[in-house]
Amino acid sequence: MEGSSLGRPHAEERFETETDIENRLLDVMKTTSGMVLVACSAQNIDRVVSVYRAAKRSGRQLLVDAYGRRLCP
Repeated sequence: MEGSSLGRPHAEERFETETDIENRLLDVMKTTSGMVLVACSAQNIDRVVSVYRAAKRSGRQLLVDAYGRRLCP
């Protein structure tokens, strides 16, 4: 279980969009020296794309483990 949506938000709350998540990832990638590690399901294509876009925008190189690579031949 990824854990990004446990429970339901109150009426005035909302889930983060992938754009929100991408921008948070970008901030972390820009302000962190050294390697940034992200753990998410390789089957969650929207999340993988958000990580890829944040890495590209920050000038970082994206590496995907062998498990993820087998799902995306």
